[in-house]
Amino acid sequence: MTKQMKLKGVIRLAEDGSKTFHSTLHDGTSFSLLVTEHDVELNDVLHWGNKQVEGWLFVVQEAKQDSRCYLTLPKPTINYGKQILVHELQLMPRNATIADFRPQRQGGAPVKVAPVEEEVAAPVEEEVAPVEEAHIDVATAVEEEVAAPVEEEVAPVEEEVAAPVEEVRHKKIGRKGRHGSESTPFNV
Repeated sequence: MTKQMKLKGVIRLAEDGSKTFHSTLHDGTSFSLLVTEHDVELNDVLHWGNKQVEGWLFVVQEAKQDSRCYLTLPKPTINYGKQILVHELQLMPRNATIADFRPQRQGGAPVKVAPVEEEVAAPVEEEVAPVEEAHIDVATAVEEEVAAPVEEEVAPVEEEVAAPVEEVRHKKIGRKGRHGSESTPFNV
């Protein structure tokens, strides 16, 4: 099954005005071939000030195995002929464009960005005033209601902890040393 694809590479403008496409094979070996403007798609304008631009060569994918793709070129190269083997990451469908890579929803439909600035701004302003008034009332209520119970809860806890500590201070505790003998008692 053949597919119309394009191969990524660099197009160079020679002194005589001819264009040469340069890319690499699957094993990393570079190759080049003379092309016309109908054989390539340029990413930028090619002129005397800019003699080298990235672009795409129109090719036909004949077969694919793992990451290798067998291609037919529009014209033969001097060293490799008209058919070559390249890595699949160097290829893209011939009709693909940057617009195809815009964000899409899971169903495949383009994401719609709704300009709703005016509708969102009005309700936010209306909600801000009541929230500020409620914030002042809540802060006052929190200071009055929470402060007293917290002080009442702290006092009993201190009394509960203080009694066992006093008992431990007055007891003598004996420890056994490494060899099982009693060591001297000490105060905590």
